[in-house]
Amino acid sequence: MLEQDAAELLQDYPWPGNVREMRNVCERLTVLAEQGTVSADVVLQLVDLPADTAGTQVTGEATLAEAVSEAEIAAIRAALEQTGGNKAQAARRLGISERNLWYKIKKYGDRLPT
Repeated sequence: MLEQDAAELLQDYPWPGNVREMRNVCERLTVLAEQGTVSADVVLQLVDLPADTAGTQVTGEATLAEAVSEAEIAAIRAALEQTGGNKAQAARRLGISERNLWYKIKKYGDRLPT
């Protein structure tokens, strides 16, 4: 479920990456929403919006790359938990190839279950 502020951010976002970017963000939000409510801070981590958009602030000193990595780790962790660790099913749920999932698991190392 999206909080109202998060939904407004998504509606106001210009989607410069067009449909591909929108699809990618929606897939990530779907996985994150299965864990609970998605806040505006999460949306800000997934799209390239200024931190003061809609009166929200990104906390901490994270760069965009770090914020995206954290969101990616959370989505992968959730998909793996929901599929009982089945990487093929988790990859399908995330909308990525198994090879890409294996790469990300290797990339993030001990920050993800193996």
